[in-house]
Amino acid sequence: MKRFLYIGTLILILAAIIIGGYIYFYPGNYLKPIPPPNGENSEPSTPKTPFKHGTEKENRIIQNSDLARLYPEVVYRLKDTKEKVVALTFDDGPDDIYTPKILKHLKDEKVKATFFISGIRGQEFPDILKDIAKDGHVLGSHGFLHQKYTNLNPENIKEDLKKNYDLIYKHTKKQTKLFRPPYGALDPESVETIEKEGYKIVLWSIDSIDWRSLPKEEIVKNITTGIKPGSVILMHSAGDPKQNLTGSVEAVPIIIKELKKKGYSFVTIPELFKLEEYYN
Repeated sequence: MKRFLYIGTLILILAAIIIGGYIYFYPGNYLKPIPPPNGENSEPSTPKTPFKHGTEKENRIIQNSDLARLYPEVVYRLKDTKEKVVALTFDDGPDDIYTPKILKHLKDEKVKATFFISGIRGQEFPDILKDIAKDGHVLGSHGFLHQKYTNLNPENIKEDLKKNYDLIYKHTKKQTKLFRPPYGALDPESVETIEKEGYKIVLWSIDSIDWRSLPKEEIVKNITTGIKPGSVILMHSAGDPKQNLTGSVEAVPIIIKELKKKGYSFVTIPELFKLEEYYN
């Protein structure tokens, strides 16, 4: 009996030595990952079949917020700050109906704003354009012909920018390199062309949607409910003859008073984003 126990013990010891040695010298056999099902390669691979309608880059519509992230030194729309300051901006002017009334409200409230000037309006109402500058407001370019810059080639963009720059300087002696695209229409190609011409692009973070001829109550709500420190507010001081901006004009003093009650103060775009060198 003892003989059998001795032999059994010896067999177990030998088996342990053999198995241990195999694991030691060939660990890959036990540590190798389980192969994926169906014989798939575990290494990442590029799909061989392209999407029928192209890539994400080819088809995705780039939003203004995307452009601000892609071109942080060129495109401005919201100031990252805890200070309760906002910028009031007006597009598409000047005209002789709404712009003078807005200027009076701003003067009464002692607020300075930024006006993005459309050249075709500026040449029609040069005296109103001069009044904007005389009142101490900042002038920016909104293009001469109010065209979508995404539809223009680089040469057309340069021509439109230059024509509006010259018009503003002719009537106000102000040199502005602040630009807001008509309709907010931009793409990487137009941004890069505008940048090469020495401009900073100013978008907005709050749209009053006054361009839809809304009543003052809706315009005030659209602005005050979304306000935050560093906001850029979009409004209009003129527009297409089909538009009625009465609500926008009436909303201006209400917005200013309500935001002041909430502790906000109003600054111009150069003050908000430290872009003073682009307007003088």
